[in-house]
Amino acid sequence: MNAVAPVIGMAAGVLIAALTAAYVPDPTRTIPLLFLALFALQAAATAVVIPETAHPHKGALAAMRPRLAVPPTARRALAISAPPVVAVWALGGLYSSLGPRLPSLIAPHSGALTGNLVFLAFTTTAACTVAACHGRPAGTVMLWACSLLIAGVALTTLSLQLSSLAGVIAGTCLAGAGFGAIMHGALSLLLSGVDAGERAGIVATYYTIGYFSLSVPTIESVFSRSRVVDAS
Repeated sequence: MNAVAPVIGMAAGVLIAALTAAYVPDPTRTIPLLFLALFALQAAATAVVIPETAHPHKGALAAMRPRLAVPPTARRALAISAPPVVAVWALGGLYSSLGPRLPSLIAPHSGALTGNLVFLAFTTTAACTVAACHGRPAGTVMLWACSLLIAGVALTTLSLQLSSLAGVIAGTCLAGAGFGAIMHGALSLLLSGVDAGERAGIVATYYTIGYFSLSVPTIESVFSRSRVVDAS
């Protein structure tokens, strides 16, 4: 669940956003307001439906402060898994920011829904791969994941040169499979043999590395595009 939930959320989010942008008026305001309403509804439902199991005590607010922690037993696994984790989340950032523009490079008159198919294919394939990898050896999963990732990027790049939209989607699916497999394999490596009380810190460390790696290429792509537009 730690691995599959984020990509399911990404897939659902991009699908809802694409449909909203295509069919709802004033999407730049409607989408943020829609998510604000959903978050408020979620908070209210959580407060009403889920019973409180903890008792108030001194230091409760300090205990809620986020902490990153990697116990000695997991540090070797982190050193092994960190490079592919950084690579795959950075690729996810590029697909989320530039992926919707790829179809327009091949078919300039393609609509917004067609553009969002790229990132939807990436995240949906990733979620399915996480589920398919359940119970499989983490080391084997990581090796296959790296191969899928390389093949996916290569096929996407070649398909752009050949102006093949089907090839771009196929390459994106391969890359998404690599993304999902690396997520599953890395978390399995990090959490194996670790006490239950230490898992929260490890998961927090993993997602800090992952989302930082995802956000940097996304932000850089925006600035790079701005520089290109200004130069032209």
